[in-house]
Amino acid sequence: MEEKHKKRKKGFNWGFKIAFLAGLGVLVVICVQLSEEVYRQKNINKEVQELQEEIEKVEKDNKELKQLVQYFNTEEFKEKEAKEKLNLVKEGEKVVVVKKASTENAVAEKQPDKPEVSLNRPNYYWWWHYFFNLEV
Repeated sequence: MEEKHKKRKKGFNWGFKIAFLAGLGVLVVICVQLSEEVYRQKNINKEVQELQEEIEKVEKDNKELKQLVQYFNTEEFKEKEAKEKLNLVKEGEKVVVVKKASTENAVAEKQPDKPEVSLNRPNYYWWWHYFFNLEV
């Protein structure tokens, strides 16, 4: 009887090993599927967060554009643009034109401040000043 009992132990041992390996395989497959799902869920949450940030940015830009449109529709803006770009004036306003001083007049006024330069100098002197950018 002990021989039959020994055979049963060996048969049970193989059956247990096969069942354990099958269970371990199923557990590995479940873990792999679970990790893929967690990774996919993490990517989806990240994408949702990026889209929400983009929505906030677009809403902010939209709000700024609406304010700009409101400003463009004001009489103040229209009057300013008419004066600056079309050179229009309102009734009762007077236009004053101020001429800028020409550059020739400015140069002529500045030159008396400089001392007069003597042109009676040797040639090496002029070359020295030419290469080293010195004031004459």
